[in-house]
Amino acid sequence: MQVPAALLPEPASAQNGARSRGVPARAVTPLVRQADSLHGTLQPDSAMLVLESALGIDSTSYGALWRASREAVTLGMLDADPDRARAQYDRAETFARRAIAVDSSGVAGQHYLAVALGRQALSEGIRARVSMAESVRAQTDRVLAMDSTYAPAYHVLGMWHAEVKRLSGFSKFIAQRVLGGSGFGDATWEAAEGHMRTAVALEPDVIMHRVELGRILLDLDRTDEARTELRTALELPVKEPIDPLHQQTAQDLLRDLSGS
Repeated sequence: MQVPAALLPEPASAQNGARSRGVPARAVTPLVRQADSLHGTLQPDSAMLVLESALGIDSTSYGALWRASREAVTLGMLDADPDRARAQYDRAETFARRAIAVDSSGVAGQHYLAVALGRQALSEGIRARVSMAESVRAQTDRVLAMDSTYAPAYHVLGMWHAEVKRLSGFSKFIAQRVLGGSGFGDATWEAAEGHMRTAVALEPDVIMHRVELGRILLDLDRTDEARTELRTALELPVKEPIDPLHQQTAQDLLRDLSGS
């Protein structure tokens, strides 16, 4: 998922931990900045290699850990092989949990745990999906309690509502009545749209938000509004490695609309 492109400083707790073990924070900081630069130039593989080097110097660097989770999610989304993608999402979860263990007050670490769990849930059967989906929502609520202006969390929450609503009637019945997915009954299209619009309002130049809002509007049969969002997504500059993937989705959806 998307995070602000600006470099986020490591929390003081992480830096102090590095110094207390005699590991100079200044040895890790340039690598973290290099990873951000590589991420911004659409090179997640290289960014991950740099972050692994940083973690070899300081395995508890909060900044390197949450960024490693970000790159693992990105690599999973870009990989067409389901098994390899799932392995990346598992890595993303591990990195995020390690980041949280270093600094539980850090928003980015908490957010990427929600993202990793969400990507895992999309690849699971209904039983595992119910359990993981409820964890995703709880984790996202935790992020927003920490920072109510964190746009990526609204994106995740909007997708949560949309994906639950997209379940077939039978799957939803099984989820609620058999598997105990009580929270599934709270999902609404209104909430899906509202949360995604909040993400767009907070980060209007993020391609991912626009495409997912367009998909939700298509689900609601509001095709003119959907076209506007999808066309806007194609006009925005690429900033993230997954942006071309989202723009391809926008193109495919617009082509389907033209042919309908």
